[in-house]
Amino acid sequence: MVKLADKSYWKVGGECSSFFDVGDEIQLKNTLKNNDLSKLIVIGNATNLLFDSKGYDGVVIKLNGQFNQVSFSDSGPVEVGAAVWVPGLVRQLMKRGKGSLDHCVGIPATVGGLVAMNGGSQRKSISENIISVKVMDYDGNIHWIDREECLFSYRKSLFLDGGLIILSVILDLVDIEPNSNRIDLLKILKERRLKFPRKEPSCGSVFKSSVELYNKIGPPGFVIESLGLKGLKFGDAEISEKHANFIVNKGHAKSDDIISLVKHINLCCKNEYNIEMEAEAIYLTKSGE
Repeated sequence: MVKLADKSYWKVGGECSSFFDVGDEIQLKNTLKNNDLSKLIVIGNATNLLFDSKGYDGVVIKLNGQFNQVSFSDSGPVEVGAAVWVPGLVRQLMKRGKGSLDHCVGIPATVGGLVAMNGGSQRKSISENIISVKVMDYDGNIHWIDREECLFSYRKSLFLDGGLIILSVILDLVDIEPNSNRIDLLKILKERRLKFPRKEPSCGSVFKSSVELYNKIGPPGFVIESLGLKGLKFGDAEISEKHANFIVNKGHAKSDDIISLVKHINLCCKNEYNIEMEAEAIYLTKSGE
């Protein structure tokens, strides 16, 4: 048995009896072959995932080993494994004279999760720099998918629909002088430390921004704060006093506490502004729904 709370950035989740650490493509293929894949999920750092406190009845795969490699060419694209930690990648790129991903330096995700969610910050997304994505389907076959076929949109992609496991990604990055963006990276990290509750367990931003919401009222954090909800607690789940679009775990929060807060926020938003916000975090129930 594996405690999913130990694998989650939110530090929430019950037990899972079918948890597999997978280190290479052969091991991944065998894991897929020997398990029921009807309720399969592949995780990285689970920074954008809420596990059910009751546990999970399906199969969870976490990539490591071979999938934690970065391959540089003398000039041109860079291939990055799905298990590579994004902040560490950005620092590697800085030292090797590769730019374009500065906006990702404070995102504590793995590359696979970042690609699947088309994540980013400063109104940018990782898809802007993707050439192609290497995947394995559930039958163990490997494919390369060009960016145009990935169906990228705001915080969405083809990979959220299941059926394909991201193995690596080819990135098109600009050449810079090695370490020349170091000051910019430090500035981004400092701003994030001041703005976000980084020392408390959370999933990052709970709600997605949208053009309608932003133009009518503002970003989700401003909306929630305008509703007077900062600091509201259900159980040990709290709307952060530091940034209202974060729900933090103050100790022993349960998934039901967090879901109740999300629903309450949206009810207040609907009543006040006639808009329902879309959650960015993905909730995985015990039965896999």
